[in-house]
Amino acid sequence: MIAVNADFQPKLGHILPEPSRPKIMLPADLALAPGAIVYPVSDDDLTPELPFDWLGNNAIGDCVIVANANLQRVQLKRFANLNIRPTAAQVVGFYWQYINPDGVDRGADSQTALEQIKAHGLAGRAPLMFAKVRKDWDLIHQVISLFGAVYFACNLQDPAHRYKAVMGVWRNADPQPVYGSHAVLMGAYVTSPEPLIGFANWAQVVELDRTFFDHNILDDFWLPIYPETLAALDRGSQERLAAAYLATTGSVLPLPPAPVPVPDPTPTPYQPRSTVNFTAIAPARLYDTRTGAGGGRLVGKTPRRFQIAGLGGVPSSAKAVALSVVALGPQVSLAWLNLSPDPATPVNLSTINAYGYATNGYPVLGLDATGGITAYSDWAMDLIIQVTGYFV
Repeated sequence: MIAVNADFQPKLGHILPEPSRPKIMLPADLALAPGAIVYPVSDDDLTPELPFDWLGNNAIGDCVIVANANLQRVQLKRFANLNIRPTAAQVVGFYWQYINPDGVDRGADSQTALEQIKAHGLAGRAPLMFAKVRKDWDLIHQVISLFGAVYFACNLQDPAHRYKAVMGVWRNADPQPVYGSHAVLMGAYVTSPEPLIGFANWAQVVELDRTFFDHNILDDFWLPIYPETLAALDRGSQERLAAAYLATTGSVLPLPPAPVPVPDPTPTPYQPRSTVNFTAIAPARLYDTRTGAGGGRLVGKTPRRFQIAGLGGVPSSAKAVALSVVALGPQVSLAWLNLSPDPATPVNLSTINAYGYATNGYPVLGLDATGGITAYSDWAMDLIIQVTGYFV
């Protein structure tokens, strides 16, 4: 936190009444089993983006546009690794050109601001759609864990929040009167020792508690969704968003092309130059992480061990094996996978360069002391591991 000083002069905006136009509601089950609201014990997409900028909010009430500029920055960094930082000139210029073109600093309502951002783009980027998010403590945690951040509006009580809040947690300060309205960006949370949500506000990151959430925050949560974000969701989530978009707007949301199913390849048994100590066996599938086997889909930059000896006809005495490995669906156009017998030291050398939906490789690998191998990849992907022979 930063201390208050004479130069700290934040500007409150004015959140205008919500228009009566139809609103797309964000489905609550994106990327999750129906009815399940789950999230990690902590998440933080704000601290890596420090420092945040004022973007004019120390002089005018453009907080709605500032919050959306910060959301664009966090979301595109998370899903596309893009370093986009809207400038004060871009944010202030947008506020005057599209929100208050008559030059009167009257603030904005969230829906109108998002409609203008979708229509004209902010800092050269426009979301495909935006959706309102139901005000619910657990649901907001889930949205932060899935999308990195969510925008919201609140009422502040002065001086309890506007100045003193930079030194601690924002809490409800009843019976102090409402001083003004403000829009900020939630993008972090912790669940212990005290449940708190972090947000980017006036060029810094502070926190709020459940009392502030329940009493001061308006039912005004919104989530713009950029093309890169939509592409990162599973197909079912994409289709649920498209259905909500169609039902509300009457228009079709352009979805990324559906992956073309690729049949499992027929493995070719490895044929060594010498069969000394080598035994060829009928190809046997040991793991298909798409089914959850072996711990499910590989997580990028996280070693995963797979037991080989004792499975599929490979004896426990085997020292090495001939494999047929298929890397499926990496998140980027080109990724690499390393397979080795050493679980302690992942090697940044490629066993398979994975591109497209499915890439085959036929490595011969030594086994570790207990008959396993370790997989390590730079991006998330699924694996099919089949054995065609072993060495003793």
